[in-house]
Amino acid sequence: MGQQDVAGPYILPYTARAGRAPFIIFPILGGVISLLLVPLVLQSLSAWPLFLLLWGAIGLFLFWIGSSKIVLLPDRICYHTAFSRREMRFADIARVEVRAVPGRSGSYFIQIADRFAGKPLRISFRAFRKRDVAIVIDAIATHAPSVILDEGARQLRAGTFP
Repeated sequence: MGQQDVAGPYILPYTARAGRAPFIIFPILGGVISLLLVPLVLQSLSAWPLFLLLWGAIGLFLFWIGSSKIVLLPDRICYHTAFSRREMRFADIARVEVRAVPGRSGSYFIQIADRFAGKPLRISFRAFRKRDVAIVIDAIATHAPSVILDEGARQLRAGTFP
């Protein structure tokens, strides 16, 4: 089933996964911090748990990011993370908004509200490619024509979001 052109055609079912950047940046950051900790570990072997804590936190974060995915099926959207799974039928979606994360410049999430005033589906799109987020919004707008898109969602769909 072909859809509207959003920086290229797409077909449902469509799966969006986290981009590559976190898998490159965080191990490099961990390596730099590890190099800074080497003198401390050489001075006292009791400091080695810092390495375990550092790499355990990085591993857990990468596991969480790596397990995050958005699946668009012909009749619904599914959002999976390492610890949860939410889905919403396109027919039930009433509104899509792009909101900024308070206190974090450049961090945004999509809030998808259903017609029944239930708990909205919130998807942080920092880990996903902008094209994938545009496809998500386009698929919702295509399959739920009465949905209300806010200005940010319309900009993402059109490819003009800053």
